[in-house]
Amino acid sequence: MSLKNDRQRVAVAAATLTARRYALQKKSDWLFDGFERWQPALLVGSGLIAGLFIGRGKLNNATRSVISAAGLSMAFMRSSLGSMLLARTAFHGRPSKTASPRHRDDKAQG
Repeated sequence: MSLKNDRQRVAVAAATLTARRYALQKKSDWLFDGFERWQPALLVGSGLIAGLFIGRGKLNNATRSVISAAGLSMAFMRSSLGSMLLARTAFHGRPSKTASPRHRDDKAQG
């Protein structure tokens, strides 16, 4: 194969990747928009539930409840969905819909 053919295949693969990434982002926007909108309510609600666990009943029972809730949340975070959700919440700001400056430079050169 020639270098020209290899470059063309890479260009086609890069264009396909960009198109699929954009399509995935469009399909998943509703999920992340909803989570960002309800994030404060989820934080306050989880704090209230934790307070209810601790303040209700005996300390021994509250400790078991908190440990059970922590175990369930850690199991969720170990799953692939939990990892994606954690990565999304840790990423500040939304991904840009325009190309990165480096990508634009590459397009300008070739």
